Formats: sequence, structure tokens, C-alpha cells
Amino acid sequence: MGAFKMELSGDKNVMRMFQDLPKAAQNRVLKPLVKQGGTMIAEEEKDEAPTATGLMKLAIGTSPLRTYKTSLLMAVGVRRGFRRAVQGSKYFGKKKTTANPTLPVQNPIRYLHIVAHGRKAISVVNKKALYDARTGKFFGQHVAAAAPNDFIERAYDRAKTTVAETIASQASEGILAEAQSLLNKG
Repeated sequence: MGAFKMELSGDKNVMRMFQDLPKAAQNRVLKPLVKQGGTMIAEEEKDEAPTATGLMKLAIGTSPLRTYKTSLLMAVGVRRGFRRAVQGSKYFGKKKTTANPTLPVQNPIRYLHIVAHGRKAISVVNKKALYDARTGKFFGQHVAAAAPNDFIERAYDRAKTTVAETIASQASEGILAEAQSLLNKG
């Protein structure tokens, strides 16, 4: 996965103004821009996501924005613990219900690596290789190959220039607005 590392540059007066702002005011300028950038990447990933059941697309989201030392961090991708009951290509709700306990529950994070990187065909003699001990199910002796579909990387590559341009265009406006509000307060 990729990571953005951006440095603000531009008009020297605006940059000096930004550096003179208190840290809280700097974060008020940058946090909405980082959130908007993360949302733009997530939307791009949803457009690229495979739609066999539609669950992978539903599971794509953003993490809450975190601050670490001098960096703002936000993760974008398939969320953990996103378990949903599916049947065919329809979405049926959050979990198995007591009314219909036979609906299978899937968690996209468990098969994301197969979707992204593919898989070789598997033919086995020992049936335990395709056996799930948790459920007691035997899946057969042959599994077809799966072609890689690295939709997350493609979406990131497509969105990163747009996100950088958006942040750059809106950063100076935010800096000027925050400096003006601080001048009006004090």
C-alpha cells in the first residue's frame, strides 16, 4: 500500500503564516483536508472493488484520523471485523439470525489477500488440506486458480494525484481563514 508524504510549499508569506499558527490551529487546517483525501481514496477503491457478492465494496472504509508526533495518519482499505451474511450476490444483513441460521457469514479481510495477490490451483490427495477444522466442512480436492486483482493499489495510484492537488489547492485557503480568525479573536 502507498502512503502520502506531503510537504507544504508555496507563497512564503502564507507558509510563514502557517508556521506562526499554534499547533491546534495548524491541525484545524490540515485534519479536514486529510479526511477529505482519505474519503476520496476510499471512493476510488469502492469503484475498483470486485463485486462477486458486493461485500468487499461494503467493507471499504477509512479509519479515524490519528496524530502521531508531527504526522496525521489515516488508514484506508478493507475494514477488519466486517462480518455480513451473504447469499449469492445479495446483501442480507449483519449476522446470522435465529430465524435463518443457515445463511453463511463472510468477513472480507479473510480473503482479501487471495483477491489482491491471486492463488495457484490446488489439487490434493490429503483431504485435510482443504478442510476447515472450525466448521468441520470439507471443501473438495480441487480448487481453481484465482487471478490477482490488486484493486487497492490501482485505486491508490489513480487517486493520489487528485488528492494531492485537492489538498494543495485548499490548504492556502484554510491557512488564510484560520489566521484571519485568530486575528479577529485576539
